[in-house]
Amino acid sequence: MLNTKKIVASALIAYTLLQTPSVFAAGILRYGSTGQAVVKLQRELQNLGYLKGSVDGVFGPLTLDAVKKFQSNNGLPVDGIVGPMTYQRIESLLNGRNSLSSSGSVDRTSLETPEYGTTLKKGSRGDAVKMLQENLNRLGYSTGGIDGVFGPATERAVKAFQAKYNLPVNGIAGPQTISAIKRALSTSAVVVSRGLYERAAVNTSIVDIAKQYLGTPYVYGGTTPSGFDCSGFVQYVFKQAGISIGRTAVDQYEGGTYVSSDKLLPGDILFFSTSGNGPTHEGIYIGNNQLIHMSSSQQKATISDFSGWFRQYYIGARRY
Repeated sequence: MLNTKKIVASALIAYTLLQTPSVFAAGILRYGSTGQAVVKLQRELQNLGYLKGSVDGVFGPLTLDAVKKFQSNNGLPVDGIVGPMTYQRIESLLNGRNSLSSSGSVDRTSLETPEYGTTLKKGSRGDAVKMLQENLNRLGYSTGGIDGVFGPATERAVKAFQAKYNLPVNGIAGPQTISAIKRALSTSAVVVSRGLYERAAVNTSIVDIAKQYLGTPYVYGGTTPSGFDCSGFVQYVFKQAGISIGRTAVDQYEGGTYVSSDKLLPGDILFFSTSGNGPTHEGIYIGNNQLIHMSSSQQKATISDFSGWFRQYYIGARRY
């Protein structure tokens, strides 16, 4: 009788799990999370080909890298946090609503085309706005961050896009504008590919210039070779290469062109956040999975591997 009860209980648990698309749907998972929800996440990432490690119920470095890779490949904010947007994208893939190409990579055109289902305008909020912001940033139109709030910066980005593509410039993302975004996303890969050759010499120059200042002391607020902070260092290096960028990490993060983590080139700027409210540190990618930056802990300009702390707090990259 006891064994029968155990069998029935196990069957009920299994049935419940099968009827629930994901046990982490109700909460947010991040680095350090543990438990059954993480086990389910890890299994789903394995099924999608992103997680190569074991399923242990611990959201550690391997799971973090898998989540960020998934987010990068699917046009999502790369924060390593499994919230509603990331969860929905995982579920849509597992449920067969999106397909993988024969090479095993995600069909980026279909995934990055927002199914907004409504007209978005100033004052709109939610995941649809986040996806609009992400796609505009990917196309080079800064929305001042990806926060799901359709504010003045997002409106300006929409207007700039509309002007570029000869659309009515009203700052409203309606069906006509959304269709134009879809077409632009489908051709952006070609433009980027051509641009890689044009930027190669400049990117090499940025890295060479940056390396000249290895060992320069860290000075909070510093903008000269006598002492830099992280954003002052990056701005100075780019200025020496003939490129004008903003002074602060926030300014630099809001400008430039979005670059996914699997498309990084030497000279791209990497951004990190320990606050969850925008970039708090940055550095210049120099290739070979390394970056050069002003280290507050070492109190000087140094080269570090793009791993560990840097992977954990990485939020994105920009190309100028």
